[in-house]
Amino acid sequence: MRVPAPLRRRCAWLACWVWWPCQAGAGAEFTWPLALEHALSSTFGETRPTAFHAGIDLKTQGKTGFEVRAPAGGYLWRVRTSPWGYGRSLYQKLDDGRILVYAHLQGFAPPIAARVARAQQAKQAYTVDLELQPGEVPVARGQLIAWSGDSGIGAPHLHLEVRDADNIPLNPLIHGFQVEDTLPPLFQGLALVPMGMESQVDGSHRPVWVALRGAADRYEAEDTLIAAGRFGVSAQVHDLADAAPNQLAPYRLRLYVDGKSQVTSTYTRVSYTDGHQVFLDRLRLDFPGGSGVFFNLFRLRGNRLEFYDLPPGADGLLRCGAGALARGPHELVIQAEDAAGNTSRAQLQVLVDELPRILEFQLHPAGSTLRAQAQVEDPDDTELELELSWSADGRQWQPELATRGEPGAHQWELPAKAGLWRLQARDALGGADFKTGALGEDATLPVQFSLEYQAFPDFAEVQLSTGHPLAAAPLLIFADAQRRETLALRQTGLQEYRASLPFNPAGGALTIQVADHTAPSLTLLQQQVNPGQEAQVQWGGGEARLRFAAGSAYAPFFPQARPFSPPAAVGLERTEVGCDFTPERLSFDQQVEVFLRYPPEVANPRRLGLYQDRGEGEWSLVGNELDIAQRLVGAKVRRLLRYALFSDTQAPSITVLQPAAGATLEERRPLLRAQVGDEGSGIGREEDLTLSLDGHRLIGEYDPEAGTLSNRPEAPLKPGRHLLEVKVRDQSGNQAEARAEFTVR
Repeated sequence: MRVPAPLRRRCAWLACWVWWPCQAGAGAEFTWPLALEHALSSTFGETRPTAFHAGIDLKTQGKTGFEVRAPAGGYLWRVRTSPWGYGRSLYQKLDDGRILVYAHLQGFAPPIAARVARAQQAKQAYTVDLELQPGEVPVARGQLIAWSGDSGIGAPHLHLEVRDADNIPLNPLIHGFQVEDTLPPLFQGLALVPMGMESQVDGSHRPVWVALRGAADRYEAEDTLIAAGRFGVSAQVHDLADAAPNQLAPYRLRLYVDGKSQVTSTYTRVSYTDGHQVFLDRLRLDFPGGSGVFFNLFRLRGNRLEFYDLPPGADGLLRCGAGALARGPHELVIQAEDAAGNTSRAQLQVLVDELPRILEFQLHPAGSTLRAQAQVEDPDDTELELELSWSADGRQWQPELATRGEPGAHQWELPAKAGLWRLQARDALGGADFKTGALGEDATLPVQFSLEYQAFPDFAEVQLSTGHPLAAAPLLIFADAQRRETLALRQTGLQEYRASLPFNPAGGALTIQVADHTAPSLTLLQQQVNPGQEAQVQWGGGEARLRFAAGSAYAPFFPQARPFSPPAAVGLERTEVGCDFTPERLSFDQQVEVFLRYPPEVANPRRLGLYQDRGEGEWSLVGNELDIAQRLVGAKVRRLLRYALFSDTQAPSITVLQPAAGATLEERRPLLRAQVGDEGSGIGREEDLTLSLDGHRLIGEYDPEAGTLSNRPEAPLKPGRHLLEVKVRDQSGNQAEARAEFTVR
């Protein structure tokens, strides 16, 4: 590859700089590859869409073209070029067998550039992957090997990896590279994650976000949470370094429970084979004011990642009850550490407590007297505080009676007042439950019900909303092939109730409806997917399907599917076919096949694709495997998310040709360039981009982020007319063409 003149001038200027080694200190065995300040934009172990970040990203001031010099001696082992991923990349074997990887390069040093150009011509493609013989291209410490760039994915930077002799990425900040770092990691929040139907945090089966107060290196939770069952701890935390404000991943996390070490995660190495297990180590949560990635301080089933320090057989989950976390308060401390040894600590108080439960609350008016009856239980308290309150509108509550009593049946008589009544039961540690009733409710007023569910791996939580407060809490009837039972609802709001019920592998379809009311019902599928077993699950007679390989599932679970009508999307045509697969946050060891059935009226099914909801109205193609006989479109995925079918019938765009049609040039080696793009399925293969000059195909370099396809001819063009042609095809098969005839003097 020929280095452009402006780049050669810049490199000559940079050569006058003083060479910067790494700062002295333990582990600083490599020289810094750039003659720039030692600043990082990303570090090892950060979360990426499909894997862990396998190296460090060196900042290049938002510019390209800085010299990259070898930090140590060895030889070049591999050279790759691609429009995607790492772009232009070099692989260097060190004398001790380790490997250095340099990615997103703008260009290679001349000897390597020439080899790449020959390989591209022979293959007639930009993408090549060359393996060199040991010692064929030796490299000395400080030797110029490339120039930094922005090829592949991302803004200008130099991606640098250190791998061991088995090609497993290591953390460069503890394997030879250092940056100035006097700043401790920064905590943003914590989360407690319940595990299973018998587990709750503050009465919820969902992860509960915990806000923190504090600064510098000491943080404290704003609230004390009540926990029961099994739960894990996750931390939202990032590191900082002196030279740049970028948020970096921490190096080590530790969890202490009552002063005793529970689990340690140290991000030292991650195999590419297990890189997709990032979703077992990380949790993405929405919380008030935003969303974020949390680092799990526990080890889920199937997790093969090697950076956990746990006692044999332990998983880091905290278990409430006898022999584990006893009833009462416990102190959790999460410590975050960076590679330079700076630490921060976040402290959280947790109360282990089984919440009281009001099973029944009824109001019986008799003239001017009201008789209130209740049935209350609590598995770990012998006395409860009970309070009856009244409200006219559910906003302001006036206490009418307060007493103490044992769990069990209770009855009180009070002056009758029309309005809302609430019974609260509170135990000695502050755990509470409540139920409301309406006195004087119009029985003829129709009740509007909304019945929803949240799927978890082995149970479902049903949520019931009512149009107005009821005289008494409703009941749910759930039935399958082996059971028909009535389920009491736990009240979570004035007009909101919830209940949880386990899935039954032998039960078939599970139907849930409100007792004694005409209301919409729910039907859930009870088909269990097990590790080590192939499975196919379908809904609606095959309208939605999942196909699992034997090695897909990490743990048993019951998949669910909820159809929806997708919204309009830019560059795509709707089909009204969408499906939200749950449980949330599940990932798989092997890819899962997802299929949705398209309507018979679709005119051209070959333009259909399965798209993933990226949020904020964005949809991206994940695949377009087509089965016309069964009218199915599918793809292979790692996670169960929201998917929909869209049709892409719009051709890609070719908005700029350079040289423009009719142009007359003095330059004999002009840059040939086209601006291309596609708002629908996108451009996903290099062979779908063609750049030709006078009928001869050129090696076009595609930059997907800039949307450019370009080539600079190796040999000067002959004087006269020349024809530039561009063809672009998207992933749905739509094609665009453009031509420009220009003259060279």
